[in-house]
Amino acid sequence: MKNRILIGAIIILVIIVVIIAVVYKKSDEKIIDYSKYFEIINESELSETEQDYLQTIKDKVASNTDDYQTAVQLGNLLYSSDYFKEAEELYLQLLPLRENDWIVWQNLASSYKAQEKYEEAAEMYYKIIEANILYMNAYFGLETMYRYGHLPADGTFPEALQEAREADVTNQFESTLLKKLAFYYYYQKDNQKALEYFEEYVEKYPDDEAVRGVYEEVKAEVE
Repeated sequence: MKNRILIGAIIILVIIVVIIAVVYKKSDEKIIDYSKYFEIINESELSETEQDYLQTIKDKVASNTDDYQTAVQLGNLLYSSDYFKEAEELYLQLLPLRENDWIVWQNLASSYKAQEKYEEAAEMYYKIIEANILYMNAYFGLETMYRYGHLPADGTFPEALQEAREADVTNQFESTLLKKLAFYYYYQKDNQKALEYFEEYVEKYPDDEAVRGVYEEVKAEVE
């Protein structure tokens, strides 16, 4: 009986030791390989604020207090310092780690845009919209690519804007979405369709003189 108790105690002790070892090993694991990116960054090209930001990240990594947010901060620093390819690579590593982190998704899309990977950027922006239809920053990102002809005008964007208007039951983003619809068609040189939305916009928001000026221009061309 005593032997069984002793064996049982030993087994429990072994299990505890294994658990502790696993926990400590996990705490030592980094979300990403920070050293790789630290070597890439030329600190002399960073502003003083960026250098301080980088040092904060390095301090966290050195003291094992880094976490998911630390990795995001490094990605943001890479992007703001024009290391777009490296920022893309880092954000791709973060995507599977936290579901529906719109900021990381948006930053990845921005990294794609900066490298002129417009289709990849659009795919990421539409992924954001699919998950959160009223995330306005995704529409801002898409708008510029359609405006400058980086994406084909296939009707996808205005359709997404219309669906967002329907989802916006409190009309919180009505002015933004309506304005984007009007300007989308304006930049696509579809003045007839643009006029339709400009008329609706100026009727609801008559104090917007800048939009009213474009509306009058489009109206004169159509007539």
